[in-house]
Amino acid sequence: MYSFAIRPISFEKEKAIADELLRLLHESEHDFNPRTARWDDIREAYLRHVGECLTENEGLFLIAEVAGVPVGFLFGYLESPEDDDFETGAGDDLYVSEGYVKPKFRKSGVYTALNAAFEAHFKDHEVRRIYRFTLVNNEPMQRWLDRQGYRPVRVMYEKWRR
Repeated sequence: MYSFAIRPISFEKEKAIADELLRLLHESEHDFNPRTARWDDIREAYLRHVGECLTENEGLFLIAEVAGVPVGFLFGYLESPEDDDFETGAGDDLYVSEGYVKPKFRKSGVYTALNAAFEAHFKDHEVRRIYRFTLVNNEPMQRWLDRQGYRPVRVMYEKWRR
């Protein structure tokens, strides 16, 4: 078992950390879905998106470190329901956008600790639901989500034309 620390990053000052962890996530996702964009192709726009979500949507980018070395992260932000939202409940939605743990550090509680710290950060916000997506063939994540009390609600079907 590893001893790790969880902390938020200062995105503008520590963008290189986010860049590296997001690159690793996208490489990992490509193993599950070959249509995942190459990190180099979307890097600038995606880092800009993360920065905007952190600033404009009360976002949070947490990292887990072992001996000062980043080994995982979790990023998400608040979303206000649209006027045409057809689901019940008052409050904002908390969207867990991205998360990843380096393979060597998996099964050691890192992701669970990141998620707990993330949810605790928003405990005083009026959040009606926490939601996230995972790939249909990412069965380890689906099992983890189930253990954490998440339930599948929708299945997204895609038909690629190009």
